[in-house]
Amino acid sequence: MELIVERVLRNRIGLEKGAVQAPVLKIVVVSEAGVELQCVVRGSSSKPSVEWQTCEGTSLNSEEPLVSETRGRYDTTLLITVTETKTNCFRCVVKQEDIYHSIDTNIIVSEKLFEKKCSHSTVVLVGVAGFVIGVLNLVLYLMIKKLRSQRQNGNQRENRDDSVKVNEMEMGHMNSDQNIGNGSTDTKNMRNGTVKTEEETEEETEKETEE
Repeated sequence: MELIVERVLRNRIGLEKGAVQAPVLKIVVVSEAGVELQCVVRGSSSKPSVEWQTCEGTSLNSEEPLVSETRGRYDTTLLITVTETKTNCFRCVVKQEDIYHSIDTNIIVSEKLFEKKCSHSTVVLVGVAGFVIGVLNLVLYLMIKKLRSQRQNGNQRENRDDSVKVNEMEMGHMNSDQNIGNGSTDTKNMRNGTVKTEEETEEETEKETEE
């Protein structure tokens, strides 16, 4: 009869050589998408599997882990962006299945960080709205300025046209007066000529009588 003992994954620090220490967790950044968390596993003798979970044990989708090797030791970094939950408690689980080692670390994210995210979104929206309103006001101002300029140019052209018309009318009156004056002069000359002719006729008649 053969007795088979199945080994289970558990914390084997001090029991197995190369068992990795607990991962180090930290908050990287707070953004509109949520809170980004980082899990770092250092000095593993073999490539461990790293996974983000809720503290209730639900697996979470995360980015691909970043793994670097130095002298046969592996450093692994795993990032995830989380949103608000009932507990806001998250866990990074590290497993070395070759030595049946498993270890994890929990982190609790403050509700204020998620509130800050919402506030940040509001600030961004207000900023965008203010920018759009400013652009619209600028466009409206330029349109009004252009219309005023066009009106002023139109009024100036009308004034110039009126001035030209007035000048033409004045020149017409002056020409008319000059023509009238010339006509009067011609009439006077004609009268003088007629008078002179009558005098000459009388003189000629007197000369004929004397002869």
